[in-house]
Amino acid sequence: MLPGDDETFQRLVLTETLFLFVARLAFEEGVAARQTQDGLVHLCGDALLERYLALTHRDAPKKGDFVDLLKRFKRHGLLRFGEEDAASGLPRLALLPALRQVAGDRCLERLEAHVVKTARDEEPDAISEDVP
Repeated sequence: MLPGDDETFQRLVLTETLFLFVARLAFEEGVAARQTQDGLVHLCGDALLERYLALTHRDAPKKGDFVDLLKRFKRHGLLRFGEEDAASGLPRLALLPALRQVAGDRCLERLEAHVVKTARDEEPDAISEDVP
């Protein structure tokens, strides 16, 4: 949930929630690797999208939908836009520490649980054959 203007909360759909969790993970990994500048973790929008796809095994959103999602996160103070990457056409991003407050401490556990569940659901059932 994202905080609203009047201290209420807005519900997120699954894709938004997963992107929020992946952004939080990217922020924490950047902090742990000391890849911060002024307390912000910088990365390309394409890198965040690739990380989302690798972790969730979901279809990629359309570019416009992804940018709209990023703009929504920007309005809530979770990230800032930088210059547009010429190769991907997506903006460079600065992930803000506010991700820790909005995503909460348990979000990384929840993301891992979702990834494990998705991987388990995608595994083909083992077919056992009795061989005489």
